[in-house]
Amino acid sequence: MIPPGVPEDQEERRAKVEQELNTMPETQGEVELPYTLFGPRETIVIVIIASLAALFSPLSANIYYPALNILASDLNVSLSLINLTITSYLVWKPR
Repeated sequence: MIPPGVPEDQEERRAKVEQELNTMPETQGEVELPYTLFGPRETIVIVIIASLAALFSPLSANIYYPALNILASDLNVSLSLINLTITSYLVWKPR
């Protein structure tokens, strides 16, 4: 039976690994299941998505900094008030 939320292909992989472990000759100690059920392709996709997500924060900051003087003049506020937006961004930005 497949637990809710577990994709069928992962359950098939788990069953295959357990079957391989059952057919292996006895070894000293206990044999553990693999650390992850993700295949190599899925692992690469996860790493790429996480890397792109980590890229957005510094990239957006580098776009924002050169426009500070223009923003201050367009919004008719002082440069120190505009710098507060950077401070709040750095405090609450996604990590």
